[in-house]
Amino acid sequence: MSLGIPFRRAHNIVGKLVKKCNESGCGLEDLTLEAIREHAPECGPEVYRKLNPEVVLERKATGSTGLDAVKYQLLKWEKRLEL
Repeated sequence: MSLGIPFRRAHNIVGKLVKKCNESGCGLEDLTLEAIREHAPECGPEVYRKLNPEVVLERKATGSTGLDAVKYQLLKWEKRLEL
């Protein structure tokens, strides 16, 4: 699921939302949809799936935070470092 937001803009939006969370002592998943839409009006309720930490483990792109990609990098570097 992609919201079609360019990376630079998404990074800026997330930074603002994290700042809001730090100030109010909550997590991203605790923000109301209205609070999220203040910075990203194109977001709908589906945005909460992206805020679930377990979702990052599902990513498939090379070099991502997906579980398979991380395992691959660990094995690669263990071999390279001869651990």
